[in-house]
Amino acid sequence: MSKIVDIGNGFFNIRGSFTLLFGLLDLGTHSSLVKCSSNNYVLIDCVHLNPETKAQIDELTSSGSNLYAIINVHPFHTIYIEEVARQYPNAKLYGTQRHKDKFPALKWENELTESVEFRQLPWVKQDFEVDVPKGLRLVVPGDDNQHAGSVFIYHKASKCLHVDDTLGYVKHSPLPLRLAGIGHDTIFFHPGIGSALEPRANAGKDFLEWMSGLCDRWNVENVCVAHSGWLTKDKNEGKASVKERILAKVEAWRSACEKHDTKYASVPAEGAPKL
Repeated sequence: MSKIVDIGNGFFNIRGSFTLLFGLLDLGTHSSLVKCSSNNYVLIDCVHLNPETKAQIDELTSSGSNLYAIINVHPFHTIYIEEVARQYPNAKLYGTQRHKDKFPALKWENELTESVEFRQLPWVKQDFEVDVPKGLRLVVPGDDNQHAGSVFIYHKASKCLHVDDTLGYVKHSPLPLRLAGIGHDTIFFHPGIGSALEPRANAGKDFLEWMSGLCDRWNVENVCVAHSGWLTKDKNEGKASVKERILAKVEAWRSACEKHDTKYASVPAEGAPKL
């Protein structure tokens, strides 16, 4: 199952399905099709495209001829990469180091999505801002179940942030999430952030400072997340803004991050792994 949500100003969020508990809990997943100032499109992340959704994408991209790039931003969101790469073989394929390691036979571009080199590509600089939260690891060595880290990508024209597991949002929270303290209409941080922080001094402080400044640096008004929805300014009138919601979660996580920094106070930044 997949469907397209028009966020506005050339940003289309594609909602997919990701289920747990034998299909009883659908956490959702996503991809985004984004129009660039060049009139080409890029696809951020990969989900299964049902025939109707693929037809819509093909109509927008002239059957893929105007799809310039496929950008994978979460190292553990991998299920549909090969499928989408086959569907659009002429698009440049970008991913993290883990993506390239997992699928070495695919034709990857040299620039890793987590790298400065990717951010400095002229077409990226023209339309996007890209960064990785400071203090947070994309991959935790030896723990493939830790998915808190992700590359953040922001589209300037739509003022929309595309992010995977680091941030979540639910409009109508199912019972398992409510039992975990995540209510309706809530932006939340991934519960595994504490163990994904770099094991070094001030990693928690750095992460919270990075998150606190996110919406000011990029003027974020809209957000699309993998799990499990989207929040737009026009549908959020009279309620806390995206910025206010993120700042509230920063404060909620401050104690846990301070405990982390106390634990690793003697470990210098240069002595800690940053995968």
